[in-house]
Amino acid sequence: MIRLVALDMDGTLLNSRKELPPDFLPWVQEHPGILTVIGSGRQYGGLKEVFGTVLPQMIFLGDNGAMVYQEDRLLFTQPMAFEHARECLEFISLFSGIVPVVSSAGTAYVLEQQDPVWREIHRFYAQLTVCQDLTEAARKDPVAKIALYLPDGNAETFARNLESAHLPVCYAVSGKDWIDLMEPGVNKGTALRELMRRLGIVREECMAFGDYMNDIEMLENAGFSFAMGNAIREVKRVCRYETAANDEDGVMKILRLTDPDGNLFMETREEENGR
Repeated sequence: MIRLVALDMDGTLLNSRKELPPDFLPWVQEHPGILTVIGSGRQYGGLKEVFGTVLPQMIFLGDNGAMVYQEDRLLFTQPMAFEHARECLEFISLFSGIVPVVSSAGTAYVLEQQDPVWREIHRFYAQLTVCQDLTEAARKDPVAKIALYLPDGNAETFARNLESAHLPVCYAVSGKDWIDLMEPGVNKGTALRELMRRLGIVREECMAFGDYMNDIEMLENAGFSFAMGNAIREVKRVCRYETAANDEDGVMKILRLTDPDGNLFMETREEENGR
């Protein structure tokens, strides 16, 4: 029986035009016994605008699991130590062409930017504050994570610099042009595991969908893990099942097989991912 569904947003639930499947919100309403969890690198403030009509039935693992919300209540948080944030910002300042975004509970801080960089950042961070000094902003407002926007799309290449720098944080490549820095041990998976512990939900009662590196820990905590058809190789390797791509209604093709009581009617011999 499925009691919880955990979903990544970009590249998974949303199509390439950043649209929800038209029957997703009705599905949530029709399945009140299944908790719907959104795990995203986005801020909670931007996420709740997308799901306004079904917010009471949902929980959000925002900022890659650093901030966990139900409606407007912060359930728990895993903030970054200020000294860790300061060290990261000092390291990032050594490189040109990288735009850091310091995300906190109420807003995200960024240095003044020109379009189209500003538009891209605002797409994922609905609540933005322009400041002159990111380190000072981090000192005054506890940091959930530091996101790095790389307009050249070389996030995976730059991640090797982070690896060799031995910074006191962990990182997740969340797209070809985004990297998220968090306190060690913070990710969607640890947030999901803590949420499941609090609710008494076990792995076999959890279904999860994802497509990119920052989804892997979340997928590993689900008994029914689905890689999107557009997922990268590393995600497909850890998932038990594979569904269609995000532009081919991949999430809903599986959710429609789940009845309001949480029974999943799936032909596992056909769907199972190489097992």
